[in-house]
Amino acid sequence: TEIDSEETSNNQRANLGWDLFLTQRLFVTVVGAEWYRDRFQNIENRWTVTAGLGYELIDTSSTSWRASAGPAWQSTEFVSVGDNGDDTSSGAAFGISTRLDHELTGDIDLYLDYDAFFTSKDNGTYNHHLDTGISFDLIGDLDANVSWVWDRTQDPRPLEDGTVPEQDDYRLIFGLGWSY
Repeated sequence: TEIDSEETSNNQRANLGWDLFLTQRLFVTVVGAEWYRDRFQNIENRWTVTAGLGYELIDTSSTSWRASAGPAWQSTEFVSVGDNGDDTSSGAAFGISTRLDHELTGDIDLYLDYDAFFTSKDNGTYNHHLDTGISFDLIGDLDANVSWVWDRTQDPRPLEDGTVPEQDDYRLIFGLGWSY
């Protein structure tokens, strides 16, 4: 995002995962991975690898809700650090996550996706990602989406000039999607 030719926001996130169901509701996250970048939060690259155990709390035709937890590994490369600081940090973490999808009507869907990781102070102590929103079916396979995103790092790493990034980053996103 730019305002008056000045960059005000620039972040990317990519996720993948593989869940193996042991019963109709109990599953194991064999592997999950996430890459995240937000230079305004002093995060050049943050890689997270996860595993865990999860459960489908609700699984009906209009609502699905799952929760999981397990060990993780986070590795963060920082944009800049002070003179005596290391520009990378890696360590063990414990992750929790939940995903809720609810169909309000045949054309309107709500969702909530939340992930949190408890880790070392060098990696931020605690970081989470909340993405919630609503999707409207427009015409055929065209959807309109409105999302609210909240990213938080409990102890952000100070930049080289000593400034400390904000702990919280909020975004309101409007989008169009096409299913095929």
